[in-house]
Amino acid sequence: MDFDFKLSSHELRRGAFRTKVPGLTAKLGDYDEEFTVKDLSVSGLGIIDAASHVKEGQQTTIDLFISKRLYLKGLPCSILRVLPDGTAGIKFSELERRQEVRLDKLVLEVQKRLIELKKNAEKNENGSSNP
Repeated sequence: MDFDFKLSSHELRRGAFRTKVPGLTAKLGDYDEEFTVKDLSVSGLGIIDAASHVKEGQQTTIDLFISKRLYLKGLPCSILRVLPDGTAGIKFSELERRQEVRLDKLVLEVQKRLIELKKNAEKNENGSSNP
């Protein structure tokens, strides 16, 4: 089989598939505040930090919650960048094997659901165009 595809420089820089997970929030280190997770990958995530709590270079841990229920606890991470709009880019570091497996499972499950939604939308679109 022969095929060709191109990745944008943005996709190459990321290094991992990022997705949005409905209801995913995070707590960083000792902060009481829950942060909205903008996107997630197996290597890191983006959060919305409107109050500018986090600082670039900060080493901390993060807990992930899905619909207010704890999903993963104590993921070691570092703050890579903080943008003027309050978005903070966070990279996971030295995860335990169990943490990696649960994170992989979450991202894979979201990918599968997105593929299924896309297939259903295409099927409905093609089906509705036929008389």
